[in-house]
Amino acid sequence: MLLKLFQYLRGYLRIRVSGYSTERFLNACSQRGIRIWEVHPVHNAYEMNISIQGFKDLKPVIKRTGAKVVIVKKRGFPFFLNRYRKRKLFLAGTGVCIFLIFLLSRFIWNIDLSGNLTHTDEMLLRFLESKGVRDGMRVSQVDCERIVKDIRKEYDDVIWVSASIEGTKLIIQIKENEDSIDTEEDDEEIRQEEQAMDIVADTDCVITGIVMRKGIVQVEEGSQVTKGTVLVSGQVPVKNDAGETVAYQKKVSDADIRGQVTLTYKDSQGLTYDRKEYEQIEKYEYYIRIGTYRFAFGGIKNEYEDFELYSKE
Repeated sequence: MLLKLFQYLRGYLRIRVSGYSTERFLNACSQRGIRIWEVHPVHNAYEMNISIQGFKDLKPVIKRTGAKVVIVKKRGFPFFLNRYRKRKLFLAGTGVCIFLIFLLSRFIWNIDLSGNLTHTDEMLLRFLESKGVRDGMRVSQVDCERIVKDIRKEYDDVIWVSASIEGTKLIIQIKENEDSIDTEEDDEEIRQEEQAMDIVADTDCVITGIVMRKGIVQVEEGSQVTKGTVLVSGQVPVKNDAGETVAYQKKVSDADIRGQVTLTYKDSQGLTYDRKEYEQIEKYEYYIRIGTYRFAFGGIKNEYEDFELYSKE
């Protein structure tokens, strides 16, 4: 790959050698150190690639062997420049494009977070921004070792952090202590299960739908209930073989219950309104945007106390 790139930058020719002594031509090139490559037979002749300097050194070889040499194609960057030498704007634009690519590659344009479970991306990005790590900063200013230390110091449940740079992307991989996460969730569930919780009506209504998940439903669809009525009980009875209740299991009730209620609504509408008089004014503002940065030339401000602004970009 690097050899092909080097050959393209230096430029080379695709030539066709014909005659009665093409083999002598190839041997003579080898003896004089003229490098040729990709040699293929084509219709009683040979086609091959040769460098620009090698082609200039062929004159004594052609004279000695009597071979006929014809240029088939010209390839490489020097010929590209020669072809577009009169298109100055095109060459200037190409140079500016290469310069901008080089310039923008010196900045971080994306921070990729992975492995975080309890801490959201927004939370971690805000923390990194407070430490001066953000999109648009120079790659040379990124201290991966410092980022790792700051995250480990701020979040106790983070047991492993890796920070690296790939191109214009800052990659941060996080490993959290999953055992502590599971333990906290289990403890919370146990604390909730230790006491029963009912679902009660917060207003007078007619029940129109019930979707049960946990608990014992106390009402039916279509029944009229008042505020404070227990809709779902968190005490689940435990019965023996005789059908007698011997104990209760405490549960946190969970259900979706819909009800129909009549609410009183009152509103008023004024009899007067403000009539707007518009004055069409057009203003232009020119700017250059590079990433998240915006450099404006001119302004579109006005001195009106009340106004409506419509913009087109």
